[in-house]
Amino acid sequence: MIRIPSGNRVRRRLAVALALACGGLLFGGLSSASAATPPFTQCPPIGNDTSCGTLITVNPDGTGTVDSDPSQGPYDGSEDTLIGLQNNSTGTVSSVDLSSTTDLFGFDGDGICTYTGGPPCGATGYEGPGTSFSNIAADFTSGTVNFSPAVGPGGSAYWSLEEDINAANINLGAIAVQGISCGSIDVSAAGYKPKKSLNPTIPGVRAYVKVSTPSTVVVNATLSFSGAAAAKSVNLGSFTLVDNGSKKLRIPVPKSLGLKIGDQVKLNLAIKSTPLSAPNCQGAATKNVSLKTRVVHILKREHN
Repeated sequence: MIRIPSGNRVRRRLAVALALACGGLLFGGLSSASAATPPFTQCPPIGNDTSCGTLITVNPDGTGTVDSDPSQGPYDGSEDTLIGLQNNSTGTVSSVDLSSTTDLFGFDGDGICTYTGGPPCGATGYEGPGTSFSNIAADFTSGTVNFSPAVGPGGSAYWSLEEDINAANINLGAIAVQGISCGSIDVSAAGYKPKKSLNPTIPGVRAYVKVSTPSTVVVNATLSFSGAAAAKSVNLGSFTLVDNGSKKLRIPVPKSLGLKIGDQVKLNLAIKSTPLSAPNCQGAATKNVSLKTRVVHILKREHN
């Protein structure tokens, strides 16, 4: 049976269309390749659908992709969409922001809880188990889907939204992911000498910082050396590098230490590496490296 929208709903859609036309609203489509192949069994059979019509996949790095199954039309036989989420990250997902050029949060009373196979009704009737909605815009074109409890690694959730929603007309915003693992990253450092001295130069120490995965690397450096009376250890500071494999670290030596070119020293590095592919990961290990090296010339304008 074809459902005829109510007068209020027609007026609401017209208002949305006018707002988009007058305001020039832009939304970012997803450019990532499909992350999933239908059928999307994260959703149970509900109404006219046997599985999810649209699936949001949270990737290992915490980003997201959206895919649609053209064989699954609106579960109500008219316009509403059954949507699932699959968490393929090592973290937990507590919410996801969604927007569209359609009034996807414009609920009008025919959510999945009112159809065969649907879950118990929530506040709007469109919620799946453990899901809720917040931050819904005045024109119903954006909002947040919340998960309680959060969707764990390998877990899934489902809910429904208004309109015929697919990958082409939905914009995936912020995904709240906690606890993504950084994985195993090989980090090392080695001393090196400059090929030649250029001017102007200042005394300093040098090292290569090497990673097995392109990463953001934070290095805390200290310098140990034998002073006139006793051994000394001096903090040289913290340095952040974007390292795609091997990065040169150049650190000036304070004049107050009285060190000269050629003096033997020990450079102690505490290196923490976070993959560029998972910038929000947690638990990145710190590796400590000690290098026997010498004070050398470093270019004054090039030190880290």
